[in-house]
Amino acid sequence: MTRFADRVETYETEHGPVKRKLPVLAIGMDCNSYVDPDRLVPGEHPIPTLDEIKDPQHRAHRSYEIAPGQRVMDSEPDRILLTAHLEDVARHAALLPGGPGLSAVAPTVDASDTHGPAHRVDRVCTTDWLLPAVVNVEVIDMTGLSDHHTVVVTYDLATVIDLYRARFALTD
Repeated sequence: MTRFADRVETYETEHGPVKRKLPVLAIGMDCNSYVDPDRLVPGEHPIPTLDEIKDPQHRAHRSYEIAPGQRVMDSEPDRILLTAHLEDVARHAALLPGGPGLSAVAPTVDASDTHGPAHRVDRVCTTDWLLPAVVNVEVIDMTGLSDHHTVVVTYDLATVIDLYRARFALTD
């Protein structure tokens, strides 16, 4: 994802070629990792602890070793995306005054005997300067169709256009 967010394209303008980094409007994914525990929305379901995940293979790929015999839950991809200025839109929407609140950060996988308690591993990210265009995020229950729920993001088109125009305005 960070390589996609780092893409630069050349555009011809009346003033000659211009190189621009392409912003990411939305990339959704099953992260197979957790939100940085320091960035949970107040009241959001906590990330599971290692002992809550009974399946050894699942425990292995949702955690990593920090010292011999000591594992922690994996939230490194979340920190990498933040470093690349890619933000979790659900977190943003949940914190908006008058926004969807905790429903935006609802679990995207249900509780399981092997995988632990319900939690949010599916996320949609956007380039941070596009966050003002996010107006809603909802998690659609996919029970019976998938083992993951679907995250749907609504952007305000006029705001997206205004943000693009402001960011990419050509100057003489």
